[in-house]
Amino acid sequence: AGGERDGERGDDPEEELAFSQEKIDADFANFSAWHWRSTVLKRALDARKVSPAERRAALLSELELVRNAYFTEPDVQSAWVYHRWLLGGAPAHDGGGAEGGATFGSGVVDKEVLEGELASVEELLEMEPEAKWALKAKAHILKMLERHGEAAVVYSTLMVLDPLRRGFYEDMRVSATSRYESSSQG
Repeated sequence: AGGERDGERGDDPEEELAFSQEKIDADFANFSAWHWRSTVLKRALDARKVSPAERRAALLSELELVRNAYFTEPDVQSAWVYHRWLLGGAPAHDGGGAEGGATFGSGVVDKEVLEGELASVEELLEMEPEAKWALKAKAHILKMLERHGEAAVVYSTLMVLDPLRRGFYEDMRVSATSRYESSSQG
């Protein structure tokens, strides 16, 4: 699901969203489809001239889509990358794209949305306690909620489950611990 079919970029963002949906439904692991969706979603919302409430509804709909993917295939990286983008934690990959949070507008990815996503990820982790991508998402959401001490514990778990990336998780754990300590002192 790249940005091109027959050598031309699609001009209708609604058509392109439908195309990406078709590809995602066929294969949750289709990174190109998830990426393409991230690049056309803002254009689609802008073209519709949606209100902040409609942007929130669109975010919740996208989160439901990605939730279906990660509950079906918890180890598929592409759905988790899109999930992180939706929450505003990673830029779109088109060089100048907005972060997911910016796509939906200021304040749409709020504490209520984050708490809901945390509950969803924790529900998955009850069934799949060693799902690396779910643990990474949990740590990221906890940091966004400024629950750094809890995030540090998750990074410690990841250090054991994914020893090849132990150094990365250690850095993240130390960073989260430092933020937790500085926030509890002030």
